[in-house]
Amino acid sequence: MKKTFALICNLLLLSSVATPQAPSGTQTPVVLTHVTVIDTTGGPAQSDVTVVIRGERIVEMGKSGEIRVPAESRIVNATGKFLIPGFWDMNVYWYDPPAYLALFIANGVTGVREGEGYAEDRQMRDEIEAGRLLGPRMVVPTRWITDVRVPAPNWGAASGILASNAEQAREVIRAAKQYGADFLQLGGTEDVSRDAFFALADEAKKRGIPIEGHVPASVTVEEASNAGLKSIDDVPSKLDVEILPACSSHEQELLKLWQEAIARRFAPEHSETPTARRAAYRARMQLALDTYDPRKAEALFARLEANHTWLCPTLTAQRNSAGPPLDSDPHLKYVSPANRNWWDENPYWLSRDKSAEDDATRERVYQKYLEIIGAARRAGVGILAARQGKNLTLMFRVSACTMS
Repeated sequence: MKKTFALICNLLLLSSVATPQAPSGTQTPVVLTHVTVIDTTGGPAQSDVTVVIRGERIVEMGKSGEIRVPAESRIVNATGKFLIPGFWDMNVYWYDPPAYLALFIANGVTGVREGEGYAEDRQMRDEIEAGRLLGPRMVVPTRWITDVRVPAPNWGAASGILASNAEQAREVIRAAKQYGADFLQLGGTEDVSRDAFFALADEAKKRGIPIEGHVPASVTVEEASNAGLKSIDDVPSKLDVEILPACSSHEQELLKLWQEAIARRFAPEHSETPTARRAAYRARMQLALDTYDPRKAEALFARLEANHTWLCPTLTAQRNSAGPPLDSDPHLKYVSPANRNWWDENPYWLSRDKSAEDDATRERVYQKYLEIIGAARRAGVGILAARQGKNLTLMFRVSACTMS
């Protein structure tokens, strides 16, 4: 029996992928014997299987004892172990040293989609593809495309990419193609105008580059999907809560409230306190919950499915924001000192800077999101699995990033 699919096997030695690969025909095969295979087709697990791997491909598999094992093979007795296809984490923000990329492989994640792309990310992507760096396959976008008036003179800058009007938006697409971005990434609360958004979508379609990310407050979810947005990266723990308001009978009112919240946050004379911001968030979310319309949701899901717009709900962000602090989690030892320091300076990420009211609201929103995402999936909408957070935000705590 022959089968080829992406390999993820935690029981394999990391050295098999850590060094540059020779052509697959000349490599020493690795043979797993007596392994249980889960092929994710929905069928039952296949026990006592022998799998022959050459290079990056599974070239043969079948019942142990029925498969000819090449004489020069490296044999791994995998009794009691499982072999499954590789996981993808579809919303990664990576600012750590390249060496930390190996943690993805160690936890079964063989592919990642970056949520924000820099020159360093594209370099790591190319190094991994060339076999010079151990890490997952990387799909790297542009930096966040925003309407914040922060200059972005080159693609190595730390700021987002400014697209405050239609012409700037079209120039972003041309630059993205030139610098090798795999897709365009719309920012979150750093909004873009309607004119800029539709110019981005039009130019992206003309030039054949996907556009993904957060739905601006200037357009509805349905408008964004109709314009060609390939995926919606919803972050239910922040301001940009897209799908829940889109299912509300008061969608336009919620959009207006959202626009006003963004305007306050980025106003030059900004003086809104965290307490006031959290109160406004609770009020918006309660309105969205109270006005949820199942028929409107059903129509929206049908539109998303027809347009092939996927959802990346990042539910672990909501779960963690409503859960206990992460300070004492033993897996913090895998997180870089720079990130631990960043969390100490930004207590929101460790779920400490919030009240009991905040917890209660986030829990209600989280439970509603579980219901919404389940309904969307049953309606045929594609779902992208991800943990949302800062780099390796306790990916281990959320089951290797795959259960959101």
